Amino acid sequence: MKEFSQIQKWTRGIPKKSGNLIYGIGDDCAVIRGDSHDILITTDAIVEDIHFRSEWSSWKEVGYKAIATAVSDIGAMGGVPRYLWTTVQISSFLSDREMNDLGKGIQQACRKFGVIWAGGDTVSHPDLVSISVTVWGEVASGTAVLRRGAVPGDLIFVAGSLGEAAAGLWLLQEGKEKKCDLTLLQKQKSPAPLLRVGHWLAKNEFVRAMIDVSDGLMADLKHIASASRCKATVDPKKIPVSPRLRRLQKELDAPVKSFLLSGGEDYALLFAVDPKKSKDLTARFKKQFGKKIPITSIGKFSKGKGVSPKSSGFEHSLGTGSDRMWVVETNVDDMNPEFFDYVMEQLFQAGARDVTLLPLQMKKNRPATQIQCIVPLEKRRKIIEILLRETTSIGVRFYPVQRRIMERKMSFCKTRFGDIPVKWVQDRRLGIQKAVPEYDACRRLAKRKKIPLQTIYQEVLQRTCLK
Repeated sequence: MKEFSQIQKWTRGIPKKSGNLIYGIGDDCAVIRGDSHDILITTDAIVEDIHFRSEWSSWKEVGYKAIATAVSDIGAMGGVPRYLWTTVQISSFLSDREMNDLGKGIQQACRKFGVIWAGGDTVSHPDLVSISVTVWGEVASGTAVLRRGAVPGDLIFVAGSLGEAAAGLWLLQEGKEKKCDLTLLQKQKSPAPLLRVGHWLAKNEFVRAMIDVSDGLMADLKHIASASRCKATVDPKKIPVSPRLRRLQKELDAPVKSFLLSGGEDYALLFAVDPKKSKDLTARFKKQFGKKIPITSIGKFSKGKGVSPKSSGFEHSLGTGSDRMWVVETNVDDMNPEFFDYVMEQLFQAGARDVTLLPLQMKKNRPATQIQCIVPLEKRRKIIEILLRETTSIGVRFYPVQRRIMERKMSFCKTRFGDIPVKWVQDRRLGIQKAVPEYDACRRLAKRKKIPLQTIYQEVLQRTCLK
């Protein structure tokens, strides 16, 4: 089930107001009435392989990002962050130095945003690192800017840049990070929430609703539209496109429109403004913040519901959905080259990927090979049938990929037949790294050199060794 649908089910019937709770579930922060000011409380988390990948970011950057994303919610309601608490889940694979770097990143972010690290908890985990952050902030009494304040006729404004964090992620995923402006990568790895801007906007009573762009422009705008019971219409031609994105589109044919509408993690501020005050607000904003932080009117609220154009942003899939990936592995007697080629072809046609081999020594010194591959949940039964039908396997094991295996990096293995692209994979269950040859490249090479595919796989295994 999708994240927001599940949240609605969980929170149905829970009051949003109670006693000193001015506003609870349904906004960036809970708002609690205090003596001299209102209190803002929010919580956020980042999880390895979902919000960051350790081969792309340093652990110092990971710690910094965890804090930056959390305090952004305080700024989105016009507040100032004061204190925070963390729950850090530490993987058994982290070294002492890496753990120290993680802490340094948290401290660096706390200093930059003027917030005190007031406590928390640490737990261990066999596989993944995650950081949950709870932030306590303050805002002048009655001035917190909620999502629900927009009215038909209000203009939609955005402060800050859009699409650059998504562009940085795209560059990393495509392996093109060396061909770009490093600022795009920094936008993805080390976001910069607009705390001062949010605090300044909240002082203007004609800023009626606000949110930070974490899941994507249209996805977050939908939250304002839903809470305010309005329709939000954006003119894509008015969305500001930075010179860096224009260069990226020209040089690498990047899908910039998708970055702008659907890309998240920019932490720009999206807000509704009284149309009669928009020119005055724009002029005063530019005087206050200059040209470093752009402010742009990109659309309008009207009667109705939903957003236009429709564009999906990021939303977590919760539970065991059909998109979950599984590891399937089995042990087989050594196969002759022709049969190996046939089995590999069968596996890939059935939807397997990242097939790895591990030499084994069975009882009575009988040689064997462990075959391991990654498969979608819905293809798991088909792959198991192939392994049981076409090989000497008498049993197959399978387990969720998220808990056992993680891609680390791409490289090339030099062999006597040529350079083979390989992906290094960390097998957490066995505690080793394995090189996964790129199947199509190996097949083309085998055909060109007129050698068995098995020979190339074995050559890669011998030359990479198990780490």
